Amino acid sequence: VFKVKVKEEVKVKVGEKIINKATIDDSQNKPVNPTAEIIPQYKDGRIEAKKIVNNVTPKLEEEVEYRISFKNTVEHGKLTEVKIEDDLPNGLEYVKDSLKAEGSKPDPVELKVENGKVVAK
Repeated sequence: VFKVKVKEEVKVKVGEKIINKATIDDSQNKPVNPTAEIIPQYKDGRIEAKKIVNNVTPKLEEEVEYRISFKNTVEHGKLTEVKIEDDLPNGLEYVKDSLKAEGSKPDPVELKVENGKVVAK
């Protein structure tokens, strides 16, 4: 009995078989080569998120900036689709062309404001 760790390397591809072969030889009979296969998968990711505002006491008609950030807290974990929705409450109006994505790849496939809701996917 022994354990191994599936390493994240160029040679290991998620979803492709890895075949581990042993050789058992008693020096009197033909060697036997039993095999066992595994198919590596990504770990499920986990989101940690926060939202901050640059001015908690704005004057009327002043602009404030909200910043929503998140990260995957699972090393080598995979998040399949992350969607951020922010419904703007009464009293706030979206500032035209102020929506942008920042940070590491991948870039959002959808970034829009519709009916008082900011959406990023």
